Amino acid sequence: MAEQFDVVGRLEAERAITCVLQRYVRANDRLQLDELALAYHPDAYDDHGTYKGDVPGLLAWIADRHRTIDQSMHLIGTPLIEQDGLAAYVETPCILVQHERTGCIDLATRLPAYCRYTFGLRYVDRFECRGGDWRIARRTVVWEWSSQSAGTLAMGPTWVMAQRSRADAVYEAR
Repeated sequence: MAEQFDVVGRLEAERAITCVLQRYVRANDRLQLDELALAYHPDAYDDHGTYKGDVPGLLAWIADRHRTIDQSMHLIGTPLIEQDGLAAYVETPCILVQHERTGCIDLATRLPAYCRYTFGLRYVDRFECRGGDWRIARRTVVWEWSSQSAGTLAMGPTWVMAQRSRADAVYEAR
């Protein structure tokens, strides 16, 4: 019976950690920094490459970095979660696509021109369970590759377009 409880406890922890990862990428893509902060313990450390530091600094860095990013989509793969008591070591593969305003106009469409960045990366995290709450205590973003090309957000007037705010359809569906 104790062994069954241990399996259930591990599955509950894995589900909680996976939900934190999913909420993190949604908050990042919708640019909801208050929700993004909830993925981390208050004393967490984050290494994003060009930013290394605490959570308030990370949020400020993201707000500044994303001023010209009109679209962002994180596609996370299945996390590998290795639990060790109240800590878990988590590796999550991710493809990130972002469209950044270039300040130019596409001559053919007269619409804003974008640079599309595509990144392959991994989130390498140490999660900790404190007070029954699993969150990131330390994150290192491991960059695998990148590419860039011209991109467009011109889908047509009848398409539902992603919004980097609470105006996005994911919030409207509620």
